[in-house]
Amino acid sequence: MPIHWWENPRLELRKNSNGEDLPIRIYDSRTPDNGSDGGPLSTGETREIFVANFTINTWAAVAAAFTVTVVDTVGQGNLTVYPSDLASPPAVSTINWTTSGAVLSTGLVTRLGAGPDPAEPAWLSTVKIACTGTPPAATHFTIDMTACWLLSTLNV
Repeated sequence: MPIHWWENPRLELRKNSNGEDLPIRIYDSRTPDNGSDGGPLSTGETREIFVANFTINTWAAVAAAFTVTVVDTVGQGNLTVYPSDLASPPAVSTINWTTSGAVLSTGLVTRLGAGPDPAEPAWLSTVKIACTGTPPAATHFTIDMTACWLLSTLNV
C-alpha cells in the first residue's frame, strides 16, 4: 500500500542534514560563488536552486518553508517559486515589486521538486524561481530556508 507524503510527515525546524541551524541562506544572487548562476534574474528567466541534500537517515525532504527577498529591483515585476519538476511556472506570484530600488520579502511553503539527477540521494532537493513583468524588470534575490518537511523513505 503506498504511503502518501501527507500521511506521515515530520517537520524539521532545527537543523539541516549538514547539522547547520535553520534558518539558513541557501541562495544569494549577489554572490557569484554560491555554486549557481549569479546576477539578477530578468523577465523571462528561470533559475533552478539547489535546496540541500535533506536525506537524513531514512527521511527525505518533501517540502520546505522559505523567506524570499528581492533586492535592487528594476521596473515592475514578480518572482514565482515553484517545484522544479513542473514544466512551467504556475500562474501565481510569490512576491511582487512596483518600483526600482525596492527591498521586499515574503514567506512561502512549497513542495520540493526532483533535482537534476533523480538517481541521486537528494532526489527531492530543488525549486525553480521565475521572473515575470514588464521588461526590463529584474531583481537580485535571496532565499532563506526556515523549515523542511521530511517523509520516511522506508515505505516510499
